[in-house]
Amino acid sequence: MSLSNSEISFLVDTMIVETILCDPPQGSGLYKRASAVGDLLGGVKGYVDKHINPNDKVASVINMLAPAVITGALGAMGFGWWRFLVGLAISVFHINVGGIFEHMYEAVKNMITGGKQVTAQEVDAAAQQAVQNNTGTVSSHEEAAKAQEDAKNFKAASTNYKLRQARMLKLAMIEYEYQTFALTKEAFSLNPLEWFRKSQGTTTSLLSTIVGWIFKVVLGSAGFMIGADFLNHLVGRPSALDPGYQEGQPGTATGPSESAAPAAPTVSQTKFPLNPSYREGAHPQPWVESIPNNEGSISNLLMGWAKEVYNGLNGREALITSSPAFQAVVDKIAWSNHAHGGDNMVFIPKMFSNKKSIVDYFIDDVAQKAQ
Repeated sequence: MSLSNSEISFLVDTMIVETILCDPPQGSGLYKRASAVGDLLGGVKGYVDKHINPNDKVASVINMLAPAVITGALGAMGFGWWRFLVGLAISVFHINVGGIFEHMYEAVKNMITGGKQVTAQEVDAAAQQAVQNNTGTVSSHEEAAKAQEDAKNFKAASTNYKLRQARMLKLAMIEYEYQTFALTKEAFSLNPLEWFRKSQGTTTSLLSTIVGWIFKVVLGSAGFMIGADFLNHLVGRPSALDPGYQEGQPGTATGPSESAAPAAPTVSQTKFPLNPSYREGAHPQPWVESIPNNEGSISNLLMGWAKEVYNGLNGREALITSSPAFQAVVDKIAWSNHAHGGDNMVFIPKMFSNKKSIVDYFIDDVAQKAQ
């Protein structure tokens, strides 16, 4: 099963939330980041599991999302930097954070009353409207126009650009913390607070992303999201993405086995034709590649395979590596090998049968970005 646009978007939003609201993981590299993202999702799921009544899920979720409750619970969910984001947003842009959560509470309550399910798009739209309605006005028409242009550009921007903006916001929050608690007298050479003051549109876009993500994970963990298989998979619940999962059966998925494998991705793109000289059957198990076990080597391996399987990808290296779907496949392979980091071999997960089955997970995303 290939990743849909909404699933890729959720992965990107997760990386943005992790960048802004969490402490950086100890150490570096993909494995630490994967662990941090897992902890972040697990913190929200754990909170939901502890506070939901399975006999009255609607009332439980409505109570959980009440403004005073949800804002007080963010720390327990793992969002350690939330209070600094709020303080900075209020002091610079006069954003009414309480009003944002009040708006979201009323919107979601109306959405799920009667046990109805909601879509990610509905939650995102509510979050954008909530932030827009509760953000103070700027002092001039020029600044207002720039804020609108920044927000428009952010929405259409690449993943790398969004993550760079998220890191700049985090730097501004760090400087705000230093100034608030007088931790240092030295100013940042990059002056992130000055960047922040000139970036209302970007800031409000990031804030609506964070708020929408929080509500989507809470609703998805409680079973109120339409098409939440991917979210369920990430937060550790059985889903149709897991081999061996049976609809309506309790417990967890069985996980990959010798006889179980997910369906191969369906490729719809036509921009990059299949290389007519490509010939490859299924690899015997275990499938092992003799390369250094690190993220860079895995990324280079997949890049070479993509060019081997499909024509027209030479010179498209930056486009491929900027694809969230490509990075998700790199993450999957790297995480499957995290127990033997530093070795000169990499095991390819059993869910992949050959090179094309790997490349097909991200080729549609690459083709879409190449239009």
